[in-house]
Amino acid sequence: FIVYFSSGYSSFNNFLMKKFFYHFILAAVLCSAFGCSGYTKADKIQAVIAKENKKYPLRIAEGIVIDSTTYSKDSNCVTYHYTLSGETDNASVINKSYNQTKQALKTAIDNEPEMQLYREAGCTVRYKYISASSGELLAEFEFSLSTSN
Repeated sequence: FIVYFSSGYSSFNNFLMKKFFYHFILAAVLCSAFGCSGYTKADKIQAVIAKENKKYPLRIAEGIVIDSTTYSKDSNCVTYHYTLSGETDNASVINKSYNQTKQALKTAIDNEPEMQLYREAGCTVRYKYISASSGELLAEFEFSLSTSN
């Protein structure tokens, strides 16, 4: 769920396919394991995120690291935390592609099966990109999901 801001749509698309495939398998395994039990959707989401976080920090591409994923049960929000460095740690590059990036992310998450658990739970999904050099927030994208999207 990250866009390599200084590259073209092709790099973004390749990354999404790999990332979504992993999330789809993970979600399918966990949902089938919890599906017939008394677990709530929030419990399932927390289990998926706990599993994901065991792999982090993870370098996604040159200058892009996913640090963690968090879930707030109170706000029903899943947040992906990334750190950008090198060429991607550049506010002007991000600002130029902000709208295009947001639309590409929205299209991808609205259509990916591994997001089904989040849609069913009516989650908000947020992506935060932090500068490695300054620690400042470079970009944030937020999407409200539902089964009707």
